[in-house]
Amino acid sequence: MQILDVDLSGKECGKGGEEAKKGYFSGEKNVVGRQIGRVVASRYGEIVVEQLYPGNTTLVSVQQESLSCPLIVLKTLELRINNLRRQLRPNFGELKKFG
Repeated sequence: MQILDVDLSGKECGKGGEEAKKGYFSGEKNVVGRQIGRVVASRYGEIVVEQLYPGNTTLVSVQQESLSCPLIVLKTLELRINNLRRQLRPNFGELKKFG
């Protein structure tokens, strides 16, 4: 079973920055910034999707959108296939010494 973790990280930026909006960042009100949204495959520790959102975005408003992204389905399938390959062929890619 794959566990997906959805998270938003607020980052301050200048007013002219991409997706820059007033929001709440680290205890400060009315700061201009943006949110970096990530979906992480917890089992493999890999970022599946990373997207930029306006600074006033909340996790609740993007969670469903983030999890329904077709890229997530493809990327998690790729991670599962690669993990299965490693389990079936643990020494694949190692150099062998010939006597």
